[in-house]
Amino acid sequence: MVSKDKSVVYFSGNTNRTTSGDIIRILEIPATQDLGRYLGVPVLHTRVTRETYRYILDRLDKKLAGWRADSMSFEGRVTLATSLLNTLPTYTMQTTLLPRSICDQIDMRIRRFIWGSTADKRKVLQAKYFKTAGGVTTAKLANRCSNLWRGIKRAWLIMSEGMAMSVKDGRSTSFWTDRWIDPTVILLDHVRVHAPEIDPTLPVAAFLDENGKWDEALINSFLPMEVAVQVIGSHPPRVDGGEDVAYWGPEANGRFRIKSASVIACGRPMLLRCWIGRKSGDGEAQPG
Repeated sequence: MVSKDKSVVYFSGNTNRTTSGDIIRILEIPATQDLGRYLGVPVLHTRVTRETYRYILDRLDKKLAGWRADSMSFEGRVTLATSLLNTLPTYTMQTTLLPRSICDQIDMRIRRFIWGSTADKRKVLQAKYFKTAGGVTTAKLANRCSNLWRGIKRAWLIMSEGMAMSVKDGRSTSFWTDRWIDPTVILLDHVRVHAPEIDPTLPVAAFLDENGKWDEALINSFLPMEVAVQVIGSHPPRVDGGEDVAYWGPEANGRFRIKSASVIACGRPMLLRCWIGRKSGDGEAQPG
């Protein structure tokens, strides 16, 4: 059930008034120019600017206004900043890349709270607590905050680490740069020292002979024996095999999971439960 009292319709600027009016009349739901927030996070439908997340700075300022930094020790201010101030933006940052200017402003406010608002205060504290280090490098809140497209590109770096290909006709899978022999193996990393020049754009299907079998001589000219054996021992692509299929390598069923993606994002080795595309009676690849 949809509650009409709690619902609104947002129209793109490209929607003409006649169309939007007809939709509003049929749905009996009012239109809005601002979708507001959902679970405390702004619903983005326009260009992201500093003002979009101004509320985070306002909350931070409100917290700081209630504390007397001068009456706290340096250690106390560091503890307070770590436990409270740094956590204020993290809820929003779980789903959104904040603009860099917002992150810089948060960093600046936290630094001032810890070190003091004047240059003399900062020099005294740095001399006291960092005698041999010659100062302190404060960790930036983020070099990671930008707009939606940059967020997608950065997420893709993680996705590409876990993506693998199940070869069917072999025409859309790169022989050299895709993970298709094994979710952990990229053949370009195993080329022989004195191998012929490589064309990284060649698909898997380009390494078949005229009979549709692996071109063993060609493969052996590029790869060391132990790797070439893996390739030649796998099922060759078939012309009638259908399109190649992408799957998520770290999971046994080939389906994406946040948990295994987090392992990759944290820089830890993938805990691969190897998804093996094997041929069944109808020629479809099945998870092993």
